[in-house]
Amino acid sequence: MLPDYAAVILDEAHQIEDVASEYFGAQVSTYQVDDLLSDVGYLKLDDNEVERELARTSARISRFADAFWISSAKGGGWREDSR
Repeated sequence: MLPDYAAVILDEAHQIEDVASEYFGAQVSTYQVDDLLSDVGYLKLDDNEVERELARTSARISRFADAFWISSAKGGGWREDSR
């Protein structure tokens, strides 16, 4: 990212980690997952089987998200079988 130099002076270097996280990272929140699943729930599809499958998949995603947030709060790792 930086050109080849013998020395580099970074002003406000204590913010490098935060800036790098914002630039290269991704964030997700409980609100974002819930909001997305809510929006999906408002979809009206012509095919009832597809609509039922979408509802089942949304419920599964919600369970996975709950398991993820709970395990994160406890300081543990998330596993798919945590549902």
